Amino acid sequence: MKISDIYPDGDDFEELLASAEENASNDWETEFVSSLQERYEQYGVNMFLSDKQDEILNRIAEGGS
Repeated sequence: MKISDIYPDGDDFEELLASAEENASNDWETEFVSSLQERYEQYGVNMFLSDKQDEILNRIAEGGS
């Protein structure tokens, strides 16, 4: 799905990325979030995000590894 399908205005996704960046607790999570941030900068709300990626990102943002 596109980011715009899940987070219509994009602001919620940007906040989610920021929270995930703050709460990443290991190298893998940091790299995962960083790669999503890079793709988001490149593609914006047209970036594709799988359900699994969204699930992982939300888990990291909430502080749960």
